[in-house]
Amino acid sequence: MMRAAFFVAICLSHAALSWADQNIREAVQDYMGFATYEAGIIMPAQLDEMVFKAATFIDTRDAEQFEAEHIPGAKNIEWREIPARLQELPEQGLVILYCNTGTLSAQATFAARLLGREKCCGDARRDNRLEPRCGMEAQMKLLKWIDIPPVWLTAFAMAAYFQAQYFSFGLSLDFAVTRFVAGLLLGGGVLLGLLAVYEMRRQDTTIIPHREADRLVQSGIFSRTRNPIYLGDLLILAGITLYLDAVLALVLVPVLARVLERRFILPEEDRLRRKFRADFARYCQKTRRWI
Repeated sequence: MMRAAFFVAICLSHAALSWADQNIREAVQDYMGFATYEAGIIMPAQLDEMVFKAATFIDTRDAEQFEAEHIPGAKNIEWREIPARLQELPEQGLVILYCNTGTLSAQATFAARLLGREKCCGDARRDNRLEPRCGMEAQMKLLKWIDIPPVWLTAFAMAAYFQAQYFSFGLSLDFAVTRFVAGLLLGGGVLLGLLAVYEMRRQDTTIIPHREADRLVQSGIFSRTRNPIYLGDLLILAGITLYLDAVLALVLVPVLARVLERRFILPEEDRLRRKFRADFARYCQKTRRWI
């Protein structure tokens, strides 16, 4: 009797293992499929406007990268946390997991599908972000061109102007020395920008934000600061604010610094770190981000 029970237990265990093995094989096979949205990988051509609006996006990068830049409406679940936070993935509807390169999202997608979330798909692209197709693509491109440092600088300078004109509250620093300092700051900011553009042009790399650099520029003004253009923007804003005698608007200078850091510097550093690796690490050790 005991032998029979033991034999039955072995058979059941073997059947359970075979069933689990079959499930794993099916999950792997599904993950490698490309044909439909239910497959484990979603291709860029499948991301039309309708899909983009209907899908739930999960950013599988770390919190710092997510805060610096992410798809509007996306939720941040780091790839290694997918099993522990599986209940946060919707059971119904398409769920697209993405990252900068596709590597992290691929692992996260595999884990999610293996654990029963069959509607999860990983982004198959190898660039910085997912973008919608059709009409939304044009809108996103327009936003990229609006979301550039000169536009932010102009907006902050206009805020300083309105503060000086309508909300001065009698505060003033209108002295000859103040105007002299304002001129120095303006001139210094413009000079920093020109030196940076010259050095980047000399080394044949892009000066446009949101684009990947062709070379890691470390010479010239870049040997003094890693972000001379952004530092120049801060000097220009400080100079304009003093020239306008917008005393209260001086607080906008550190605010602009924060905006530039979060929206431009951190994403750019992430791209440089992934592309130039050890060279960028050494550059960061010997040259400060600001001054």
